[in-house]
Amino acid sequence: KNFKEAAQYFKNGQAIAPENPELGDLLKKTQTEKIRTTLPSQYAAIASAAQVTRGEVAAMLLVELNLEERLPAPSRRVIISDITTHWAKRYIIKAVQYDVIGLPPDRYFRPDEPILKGELAQILDMTLQKRGIPLSLATSAVFSDVHQDNQYADSILRVVSAGIMDAANGAAFGIANPVSGAEMKEIISRVKKLMQ
Repeated sequence: KNFKEAAQYFKNGQAIAPENPELGDLLKKTQTEKIRTTLPSQYAAIASAAQVTRGEVAAMLLVELNLEERLPAPSRRVIISDITTHWAKRYIIKAVQYDVIGLPPDRYFRPDEPILKGELAQILDMTLQKRGIPLSLATSAVFSDVHQDNQYADSILRVVSAGIMDAANGAAFGIANPVSGAEMKEIISRVKKLMQ
């Protein structure tokens, strides 16, 4: 399985026949298959997790949204104190370098901490902005647990109005609720549709 050679073959084909959509599809499939064969074994368990962690979200963003192919190469280096032996280290570093997941001033990423809905909304909003797909701010949505001065408020309203994330119930968003692997998988599939 020489993925690099196959990818180059399909890229050359696209240069010769740019109107052929099949070549683009084959290139994407080759890139996706290459990524899948190099994934750590822990990645497969994310979809069934009761609570997705910050490290798992970083991995999903890089793998499922193919950010390394879709964003310009990051220009900054980062020092992260608590991921030296973490299975998602490579993805976490890239997510921080691309500035889609923030790093607190203490430089501790906290990769095994569950991601909460408010933070995930901000991460997804930032990811789409970096891709040049800004979301509009909804004016009609109001949630009892999201105050206007909350750091995640604007991002929450944008991802809800774009149909990426859902409210926990009619009145509350569930800003401090954890996100399950199944929910994360569904959210990522919605983001993928926006990025096409």
